[in-house]
Amino acid sequence: MEVKKLTLHNVGRFSELEIMLAPLGNLRSNVTVFVGNNGSGKTSILRSLATSLSWLVSRIQSDNRSLIEKRKQLVQTLLLTNSVNPGEGMDDNELIEILIDELSVPVDGKLEAFAPVTINSLRQWISND
Repeated sequence: MEVKKLTLHNVGRFSELEIMLAPLGNLRSNVTVFVGNNGSGKTSILRSLATSLSWLVSRIQSDNRSLIEKRKQLVQTLLLTNSVNPGEGMDDNELIEILIDELSVPVDGKLEAFAPVTINSLRQWISND
């Protein structure tokens, strides 16, 4: 997502303001700098931009929670498939290491799509013991 323009109506000291954000035309900079005296409205502009993007932050956080839950379910399924019951605790780190080793073996030159995430989750699980 790229924000190219910010338009404010009746915000802070601005009745109406339109700001084009970098990059602009033939200027290749990806940085927009706000400069002004105290009370000129720099903070009002930035707060308005942050408020307008708050839905995006919320969605990203929600998507991350959903992804984490799916990863947990995948790990539990893999452990149960390999005769490890996650509800009984994870005392057998050696078995988890064996599972990590098995998941680390490429199939037809590639790791399974779920392998890197699962391996990282299992390693975190072991390191938390």
